[in-house]
Amino acid sequence: MDDLARRAYTKLARFQITLAILIFVPAWSLTYWQGWLVWALFLICCVAITQYFLAHDPALIERRMESGPAAERARLLVGPRAGRAARWSDHVAPHR
Repeated sequence: MDDLARRAYTKLARFQITLAILIFVPAWSLTYWQGWLVWALFLICCVAITQYFLAHDPALIERRMESGPAAERARLLVGPRAGRAARWSDHVAPHR
């Protein structure tokens, strides 16, 4: 297993543990079968998607795992567009 796959599966495992905590702690029970079903289906889908992109487009996985100043700059670019959409919606459907 190369370094990218190891890092991707490590982050996936951390995410799945967090998701399990978010599902089962509010239920206060591990016998919550609906929670196990949702968690298992989501786990299967996440693993399948990760395996597919590691095989077919590892650069995508690498870009999605980036964090730091480059990722922060990309988030700032979304802000003005969202503001413009909000102003447009005020004209189309004004609040009463």
